[in-house]
Amino acid sequence: VHRIGSRLFRSRQRKKARGCTGAAHKRRAAVAAWIAYFDIEFGLMSRNKTFMMLPGAFCGAWSFINFRGHFEAADLDVLTPELRYYDQAPGQPAGVRLVRTGLADFVAYLSSSIKALGQPPILLGHSMGGLLAQLLAAKGLAEAVILLAPAPPWGLLPSSEN
Repeated sequence: VHRIGSRLFRSRQRKKARGCTGAAHKRRAAVAAWIAYFDIEFGLMSRNKTFMMLPGAFCGAWSFINFRGHFEAADLDVLTPELRYYDQAPGQPAGVRLVRTGLADFVAYLSSSIKALGQPPILLGHSMGGLLAQLLAAKGLAEAVILLAPAPPWGLLPSSEN
């Protein structure tokens, strides 16, 4: 028991020295697994692709700080655009401009950014960003889409009956 315990202790010390402890270590491992999976599935590493990470409602580009570096370390180009009128700091109330902005406005804004790239990026969207990623993909503006807890479209988009 003492040997196993001391081996475990040494392992934790090595991880700690590399900065691989707790939630940060799990996050790095999860991102590495994503990159490996998408590389095997789509050959992303060999084709110099661009990832565009779309934040959810009540978030900003800052919400991808912990993920962005891992993708960049794998030599992938990463864009984390700030959605229109989401320029307030975390915890500040929404401005009047944001209250008057709808999904179509976000899609139009992101569409112009994507068209300027020259080729469709791989969209990674969280929450409302996941819904935006699906809307952009439906317009042919994404090579692939990765959805992280996407917002459901019902209640947000007009029904097909209208």
